[in-house]
Amino acid sequence: MIKMHGYLPRLAEQALQRGLSRAPALTLLGPRQCGKSTLARQWLGDAPAVYLDLQDRADRGG
Repeated sequence: MIKMHGYLPRLAEQALQRGLSRAPALTLLGPRQCGKSTLARQWLGDAPAVYLDLQDRADRGG
């Protein structure tokens, strides 16, 4: 079993940069455990942000 440590750069980073240059909010969509939250947290660092999880009923408003 190979254990990986640290952040692996993603191809989606360029799309994230373009999107954030156009709008203050983005939605990252993709299959479970593909690195959406990791990408967002890595990219934003300590910047204030709101993370919503559509699997969480409270985040969906219902």
